[in-house]
Amino acid sequence: MEQPSYFSILTADIRYDPQLVKKPELQIMYSEITALSNKWGYCTASNKYFTELYQVDITTISRRISKLVELGYLKRVLVRDGKQIKERRLYPVMNRVLASTPIGGIDVNAKRGIGVNAKENNININKEEEEIYKEKENKLSLLEDLKHFANSIPTEGDWQTIKLLSNRLTYEGLRFVALNYNGIMHDKGERISKPYSYLIKMMREEIESERAR
Repeated sequence: MEQPSYFSILTADIRYDPQLVKKPELQIMYSEITALSNKWGYCTASNKYFTELYQVDITTISRRISKLVELGYLKRVLVRDGKQIKERRLYPVMNRVLASTPIGGIDVNAKRGIGVNAKENNININKEEEEIYKEKENKLSLLEDLKHFANSIPTEGDWQTIKLLSNRLTYEGLRFVALNYNGIMHDKGERISKPYSYLIKMMREEIESERAR
């Protein structure tokens, strides 16, 4: 299991959700899952890990995760090897539009050929379009969070540059930038005179890093 990042994300959606305002334990768990998702974009921590972390029983942890899934803040994927579950992946959802809970998990041995059924092809195309739309929505949500981290309003030129650069980054790359930018602004934001220029520099560096990988 990945070690948690020093910083985590708590989006406005989850901070101000009326269903969660009086349930800070769910907000804290979501935040912890984002910290554990830093490298791959998902968290593989077991219920036992959270039980030891929060000093509650496994049933309570299971209920909390299921509630976050139900509300659309987490996607839960079970990676299977045949009938055996190899890994559980919890994906933090930054924007709940089109979020859904996967059913049945992923079969790592599954082999698929080219579909000959037109209906199946249409379903696959629709799913691809939905995933593309979902990624765009999640990126837009992250960009709004970056404004919050900077604690200032960007110039129109800076914001256009940031949006263009976000299109060249994967969602995971943009999320990685957001996590690190949040930490930097928290630690030394008052010493950064041009927070958006600093962000643009970080985004360009991550684009180069993604190209090299």
